[in-house]
Amino acid sequence: MSKSISASPIVKAEHELKTVSVQVSDRRDADAYLQGKEINVSTATNSLVLNTLSKLFRIDYVGVNRTLILMEEDNPICATTKLKTPQRQKKYIFSKAINLFLGRLLYQHQDDKPLPQSLLDEEGKITRLADVFSMFPNKYLVLGRAAVYGPEIDKQIAELLPQNILYREGADFDQIPIIFDRRRNDFLLGYPAQVFELLGKNFPIRSYKLAATAEYVVSHLMCTDTPETQALLQQVDNNLDTLYKNGQLLQAHLRWLPNSEQETFKQLFHSVFVQSAQH
Repeated sequence: MSKSISASPIVKAEHELKTVSVQVSDRRDADAYLQGKEINVSTATNSLVLNTLSKLFRIDYVGVNRTLILMEEDNPICATTKLKTPQRQKKYIFSKAINLFLGRLLYQHQDDKPLPQSLLDEEGKITRLADVFSMFPNKYLVLGRAAVYGPEIDKQIAELLPQNILYREGADFDQIPIIFDRRRNDFLLGYPAQVFELLGKNFPIRSYKLAATAEYVVSHLMCTDTPETQALLQQVDNNLDTLYKNGQLLQAHLRWLPNSEQETFKQLFHSVFVQSAQH
């Protein structure tokens, strides 16, 4: 767990502990957890980590904005698949890393005109999102208003003009690629695993890496700091120590990646998860 916990926490008897509400902001994901199904990388990995701990938590479908409000109160709540940011670390505690996502790419419809070389660096990466929309002022990007895209991408998004952004309210972020599929937006900022899941491997798109973004990001369970969530995260972290090494967590990721990304992913997984667990 990342946030420091006091040396002498309040200890409750087992019968006094409340069940932790593990809140999922996507209805399809919540239904999948409750039905024991695997429909994407998040449900595959989180189920693998949590399936032996059912006495400590329950799954609840709650919109992300409502979850953040509830987490301001003294409730034992965890939210799945959250990025760890400095601001969040001041308020919440986190599990060890559960998911590794290859970094977000900027996707464009295949039949649209490719971006000119002047917008790309020597490695073919976009140097600045604002330059793209300066050249294409009538194009726009759909984003989730409550989404965290990571510090570097958030900075670049802040540079865009309002007319180039269409914000989707709420937390059903998986609908954003579907909106792209229906050509209601011109560019998609998405993880390869998410795009693979929702649009399929044969969808006619091209992609661009962003020069200022990390090659990957990791996500965690993010929880309020209560005796109940501390107990849950301790067990989650114990499970993760085993899953990093036995190959099951790696395979849960690979099932939701296109073949073209798997070798890169294996190398990253080993360096980020396996080697770090050995130290």
